[in-house]
Amino acid sequence: MIKIDKNTFLRSYKVLSNQSFDLFLGAGASISSGVPSGSDLVWLFKRELLSTSGKINGKKLQDLKVDANKKVIQSFFVEEDTKTLNPYSHYFEKCYPDPLVRKEFLTNLVRDKKPSIGFMCLSVLVEQQKLNTVWTTNFDDLIERAISKLDITCQVVSPENANSVENFRKDIPTVIKLHGDFRYDPLQNTVEELQQLEENLHHYFIESTNKRGLLVVGYSGSDESVLQTLEKSLEESNPFPKGLIWCIPKDIVPNERLVKIIEKANNQNGRSGFMVIDSFDYFIHELYKVCELKNEQIDSIADDRFEQRKFFRLNQNQSNTTPILLNAVKTKSFPKAIFSTKTTINGEGKWKKLREVLDGSSVVAAFSKGETLSLFGNENEIKELFKDYFTDELRLVDIPEYLFHHPDSFYIGLLYELIEKSLISDYGLALHTKGRRIRKFYSIIHPLSQEEINSIPKWLNFRIPKGIQVFEAFEFKVEFVNKELFLLICPTIHIQNATGDEPDRKTVQDITNTIVSNRWNGKYGKKLSFWFKELKNRKSDLTFRLGDFEIKLSGYYSTAAKKMDSFFCFDSYSKAKEPLIYFHHQDETKQSIHPINGLKILGPLEESFGANGSTSKIQIAIISPDKGFERVKTHLESLLSPVTPTTEKEYLKEYPGFDEVYKKHLVIPNSIQSEYVVEINSQEVSQYSAIQFYELIKSKVDKLSLKNTEIDCVAVYIPDYWTNFRELKNEQTYFDLHDSLKLYAIKKGLRLQFIEDKSINYKDQAKVKWWLSLGIYVKSNGTPWKVKTDNTETAFVGLGYAVRQNASKKVVLGSSQIFDGNGNGLRFLLQPIEKPIFYNRNPFMSKDDAFRLITNIRNTYHKIDPVIGLKKLVLHKTTHFTRDEMDGICNALEGIDNIELLQIQQYSNWRALKLRKNHSTGKHEFDGFPIDRGTIIQLDEFSFLLWTHGIVESPELNGKYYQGKRGIPSPLLIKRFRGTDPIETVANDILKLTKMNWNGAELYKTMPVTIDFSKRLSVMGKQLEELGNRAYDFRYFI
Repeated sequence: MIKIDKNTFLRSYKVLSNQSFDLFLGAGASISSGVPSGSDLVWLFKRELLSTSGKINGKKLQDLKVDANKKVIQSFFVEEDTKTLNPYSHYFEKCYPDPLVRKEFLTNLVRDKKPSIGFMCLSVLVEQQKLNTVWTTNFDDLIERAISKLDITCQVVSPENANSVENFRKDIPTVIKLHGDFRYDPLQNTVEELQQLEENLHHYFIESTNKRGLLVVGYSGSDESVLQTLEKSLEESNPFPKGLIWCIPKDIVPNERLVKIIEKANNQNGRSGFMVIDSFDYFIHELYKVCELKNEQIDSIADDRFEQRKFFRLNQNQSNTTPILLNAVKTKSFPKAIFSTKTTINGEGKWKKLREVLDGSSVVAAFSKGETLSLFGNENEIKELFKDYFTDELRLVDIPEYLFHHPDSFYIGLLYELIEKSLISDYGLALHTKGRRIRKFYSIIHPLSQEEINSIPKWLNFRIPKGIQVFEAFEFKVEFVNKELFLLICPTIHIQNATGDEPDRKTVQDITNTIVSNRWNGKYGKKLSFWFKELKNRKSDLTFRLGDFEIKLSGYYSTAAKKMDSFFCFDSYSKAKEPLIYFHHQDETKQSIHPINGLKILGPLEESFGANGSTSKIQIAIISPDKGFERVKTHLESLLSPVTPTTEKEYLKEYPGFDEVYKKHLVIPNSIQSEYVVEINSQEVSQYSAIQFYELIKSKVDKLSLKNTEIDCVAVYIPDYWTNFRELKNEQTYFDLHDSLKLYAIKKGLRLQFIEDKSINYKDQAKVKWWLSLGIYVKSNGTPWKVKTDNTETAFVGLGYAVRQNASKKVVLGSSQIFDGNGNGLRFLLQPIEKPIFYNRNPFMSKDDAFRLITNIRNTYHKIDPVIGLKKLVLHKTTHFTRDEMDGICNALEGIDNIELLQIQQYSNWRALKLRKNHSTGKHEFDGFPIDRGTIIQLDEFSFLLWTHGIVESPELNGKYYQGKRGIPSPLLIKRFRGTDPIETVANDILKLTKMNWNGAELYKTMPVTIDFSKRLSVMGKQLEELGNRAYDFRYFI
């Protein structure tokens, strides 16, 4: 196969004379606008034929990219496919024999579709005569819509008016529709209709190929009439003088006939070949950019989107709402100016030199723009410190307000240093630092009280080891909200040994987890009160000062929901209801908030579809050590029997047995000699390294992969004595057995369920059985429940990044998980980020990378079900969206009206404490329970706090339920970068998605499944195993 390098072509295209090429577009060009390709429609036609004949339930097999669904559909067409030359034409005509019905079908499919950015760029390329004529087999009007949107005149030629083609103007853009225009013409779709091009168009095409090159995009070469015309063109004396360039996606192999056509063309002109591109939109945008074209509408797409960033407006709270105490102290004043100068301290090593100069002083400083030095401190001390280094005068300059919104700015960093120096020198507190992020202040005169130690439940057997000291401590953060500065105080503990050093990591973790997790609402509130009083006792004016620069705190913590005394109040408050989940595809009365209760009483959603042509059994395979087979077999067989919970009785229900819950029979191999069992010789691997063991277990996966069409799920038993095989992580290698083996199994068509001794030995086997059974059921293509959406044409996408270190550089991979409006996981994509940009070690996308990634996501969504459109796309990310990322995303999503770009920050430092009114005293005191799940507190126009973890009350739960019962819940910090949805819609969508992670049967996860999965998959992306650019069913990764 002759290949042409894309970058070489782009450089050449820029310098070639105008109208050197015609463009030929196939169905692949329209996918991102929501018009399906012919190959995607084939699956739809097959599904419709089976569904209307009653052989399957089409709604259950809605996702036409899931291998298991395609397998069910294809089982009815194996013989018929062997006799079919053109599947699209054959099944289209079989599904809709009447030409009028076929035209109506296609009209409905393409009507009102909006052109993506590729079509808009194409219009400019044609207008500027960089392309001559656009030939297309598509019926849609996307090209014309884009041309008219940019106020460009064009003419359309189709079989209906082709007899006058010679009379068409040569000075305006021409679009030639070889198979007709859905608005006016009879459409050509069947084998008979596609046999031959209309005679005038055939001659016109051949005439054009003698003058110009042809660039083919989004076309598979499946139409006999087009291929015959191309072959006829090659019989001319000088065909395609500038080349026949056939664009193909990565990993696509063209058919033999196409390869021969390209070879023949190249033999005649030396300029023909196949060229790998990312997508139609991205490639045409590359042509637009390389030609240095300008168009106001195209270039302002991102700016137009910026205007679609509405303020959040939360309805005011009810008058009977109880106040909520926050850990945020509003400042009365803070520095809005700073000293600025330039010095000879610059270049490489400047930060180290700056630290040396500042050492032991009461001055803090940082480099801002370039070599400019910004400082807080006493003016005379600064002048003395830097007298040998000044190259400019010391000036007082105002702080630009935009720096308030940049958490990583030099200004925010200097505020931290100002407060830290003051807490040490003025308040007499000790500082413990670890790495760049942990900065903890503690009081050596306030050890952890014996009263608190005694309050820890006895069954935990907690004690502080001899020689270990534990002190009261706090961490703090500064945050700007509406241009006002807040100090967030988070009480914690500090642990050290008698010499003042930090003990080993496990000791610190064990003590910290036990103490902090037992600090519930009231205890945590008392610690907040303690630290505020302690700070005030040590310095009554509550100021942090360096020289003339001062931060002054207000009189107490802020509140939310309802104002108390004179304290600052965030009064925009609401509480969202616990989302319902649904266990029937139509009957909305079959609902629950409780996953386990719903499954037990209502059954899984999949059962509501009835018989579907699929088997009612689930075949398990096992990979196990030879000495552990009986143990894992017994564990799996216990899934068949009922068991009663012994813990968490507010939530857990009796497990009735796999068949009873899921209405499917679990088939477990009963002998180590079974064809579905692969054993590993324990003696053989006893001296293996982690990598050697991995290579061996991969060979076992290979053996089972020969039966991958028969196996639904593979149970992999890793006993405790194989712990040393679990991971290998150092500077050169990042290896995790669980993640790497899952990735390898994906390529072999197998889904894995790991089983460990800790689950076999766990005290409450009812909990284990619910979690394990659900995992196996979902991995076997089961659908347990869904959430309700207001718009079926919605996609939710979680974006994350994996950073993999190879021999020479960091490789950054963009991880994206796509979910539909019902919260169902659809596809996972892992795609290289070619030009990553790092801010504080976090990777971000360039504009081009964002364009490429989001275009692939958009195209992937449209392939899932060809008749479901995309009108709303919600993107979730844990880091902020840069301007480049937003520009690239908005360009890729041109044509979609409703776009939400949301940062969902998991590790925020905001805390809130529920209060209750003591009617005997008339005062508020700390409630015994934490804040409610679903609590919303708006901070400013574009951000709010959302508690996805907290108290839930429902008749389905035995009393108030606090999942995990650890400490107090922390909120997610939600920031909008683009979007128009009301704050209630945004919050409710996030809460719904916390109930859609089927990798566990708890009431909810604290993170929406979009973020949960993208983070999990980003970690998996670090492994040595690679997946390439394909989209995979998310069930492989559970």
